[in-house]
Amino acid sequence: FLRVLLWLGDDNMVGQKCNYSGGSRDMIHQKCQSLLMQSTCPSHSGNHATLGSKRHGTTQHLLSGGESDLIGALRAVLLYGPDGTSKPIPADSERLRDNCMKKDEKDRANLLMKLIVDSLVALIGNNDSDAMTTSFLSSRFVGEILTIPLLTWKLSPSAYARCLYTAGTSSSPPPLVTFIHHFINWNADDVSNGHIEKTLNMTDIILTTCPAPPVLCLLANLVQLGKGCNSLN
Repeated sequence: FLRVLLWLGDDNMVGQKCNYSGGSRDMIHQKCQSLLMQSTCPSHSGNHATLGSKRHGTTQHLLSGGESDLIGALRAVLLYGPDGTSKPIPADSERLRDNCMKKDEKDRANLLMKLIVDSLVALIGNNDSDAMTTSFLSSRFVGEILTIPLLTWKLSPSAYARCLYTAGTSSSPPPLVTFIHHFINWNADDVSNGHIEKTLNMTDIILTTCPAPPVLCLLANLVQLGKGCNSLN
């Protein structure tokens, strides 16, 4: 149902123009997309400028979250589980590795991850998409999802496979590389000054709960993902 609302269709249609658009359907799609892929700062992000403030050249940091936000929902599930009682780094995770999450929780996270990735790929591939919205959401994906500790153990490879490969014979880089470019461009000042940690100032996790800071988690996840992405390497 959500794939229909976001004009994703089946797996073979991602990035292609939807053939059931027009009139009120466009309005419904735009509203659903704005609710499910929110272009405002979530409450757990302490430092990302909103899309609105970026457009107007200000440095205002508007903290705004919503239960319908898919990126925020996936982050919450991966960090604390659907019921909010799990630990960011599960007990005995080093031994359990990709079995460190319960199967039903992992299945739920896989569905969310795939939906988010497909939505971002569709935005990037659609020439009619707003460029700043696409850049902001891609930056959110890097800053909020790729900083999850043990990300590649908590998800099945099929959930993020589309990030690593370019469909068909296209010469464009894999989506993951494009996401990273958007993240760097969106946070250009802090990144160029060597203060990437300022862009990853999350308030929903602390070192006493997760001893690995977001910067290290991002590095570790990119190393793991890079094994299957030649362009990233």
